[in-house]
Amino acid sequence: MATKAKSSEVDVVEESAKEVVLSHAARQSAVAAITNLAELRETLGATRSWEEIEPSFTVVRKDFFEDRPLVIGGFRFNQSKKFMMKNPDNPEVLIPAEFVSMLVAAYDPKSENLIGIEEAVNPHTGEIPYWVIVNDGSTGIRDQLTRYASKYDDDTAKCPPLVINKGLRKSEYPYESEEGVQTATTWYLG
Repeated sequence: MATKAKSSEVDVVEESAKEVVLSHAARQSAVAAITNLAELRETLGATRSWEEIEPSFTVVRKDFFEDRPLVIGGFRFNQSKKFMMKNPDNPEVLIPAEFVSMLVAAYDPKSENLIGIEEAVNPHTGEIPYWVIVNDGSTGIRDQLTRYASKYDDDTAKCPPLVINKGLRKSEYPYESEEGVQTATTWYLG
């Protein structure tokens, strides 16, 4: 149960040894003059690193993994806020396009060791990550992973990691558009 105590600066909603919970307005007021992390901890309690809560990964282009052995450690399906597609049930209606985000690592098939991805080096720490994110909205990888997930009741959390010895491959093909003949690319697993 939250307790309310009055301090000289802000209304404290709840206070414990590890954290201080303030209303949104009180939090804004409390942090307005703070200039370093020590003051922040003193005012609001212990801080946490976002990476502990939800690790973030560098996004890399698919062509980095062309013909390069990789492991997909996990994936999820998303709806784009930027791109639209025709509704398969009613082509006159546009709906958010779907894409897949994959947590991917390169690996050496002989040793089975993961390989650090120098192209994704953290500019602040110099750390070379093993795991990166690759996104795909084409009918290739997204559809392959949709079929894979269907074997696990469409629950991507249940899907075991995938080893793709041949890496990603691309298929380029011509298509007719208002501007004339264009080239499109669809990426596939292996």
